[in-house]
Amino acid sequence: MRIAGIAGIAVLIATGCGPSKPEVKGPGLAATSNESSDGMVRIPAGVFIMGSNDGDADEKPVHQVRVSAFEMDVTEVTVGAYRACVNAGKCASSSTADWKEATDQQKANASRHCNWLIAGRENHPMNCVDWNHATAYCAYAGKRLPTEEEWEYAARRADGRMYPWGNGDPSGQLCWKRSDGTCAVGSYPSGDSPFGLHDMAGNVWEWTASGYSSDYRQSRANEARVDRGGNYLSDAPADVRSTLRFSDSPSLRSPLLGFRCARQRDQRPMSRTRVTRRGHRALRRAEP
Repeated sequence: MRIAGIAGIAVLIATGCGPSKPEVKGPGLAATSNESSDGMVRIPAGVFIMGSNDGDADEKPVHQVRVSAFEMDVTEVTVGAYRACVNAGKCASSSTADWKEATDQQKANASRHCNWLIAGRENHPMNCVDWNHATAYCAYAGKRLPTEEEWEYAARRADGRMYPWGNGDPSGQLCWKRSDGTCAVGSYPSGDSPFGLHDMAGNVWEWTASGYSSDYRQSRANEARVDRGGNYLSDAPADVRSTLRFSDSPSLRSPLLGFRCARQRDQRPMSRTRVTRRGHRALRRAEP
């Protein structure tokens, strides 16, 4: 079953479509060798082949992309992390689903799966957030949304794998085939990407910074934003491939959609305890 455009969530959620799969608790979010102290993974610069000749039309043509070194959140942004932003007055809370042409009943059905008000979901992905909510949180954290190119490279590396874990068919490596909502982040470590990122397939789709295009030949100066990664309702291997693209209005809020943040390697917030001599001079010039 392809969960397309995410506007189709109303029927799926209202009918409880899709078998429920028990959540597998991981052994904890152990740091990888590339993980920084603030929960980000350092991803080196590289060149990879983006897209797929075997996928949908918008995944073509395959083309070479060079990516600069960057860092990416090891997990999707959790409810607990997002709550800190709301408490700081920098983010808006979000507990309802919304999309164009949805009826009030459809919105109510979908909103039952928004994690913000569900007890015990602090370590689940923050969902039901639109693109602007995600952008605001990343800015609060001193980060940004990843580009579509960064996201795919982080999921696949340069070896052309179909899924984050390799080319083997998906089964127990991800949070999918569920009708009762998301999984705690990092619950399926066997599905980690080659850089050690959790849940790059399944759980929730993830907003990117990139505009959408009908294929890679076209301009991506499109209001619609690209989201990646599949979700907990996905039940077909094709729907959790690392090259699969979907597009949605920036205003859409869905229980199937969340996000994670990225940061350039030189974007790390400057601490006064680690400021260089040159940085001290810059700070003094900036002070009144």
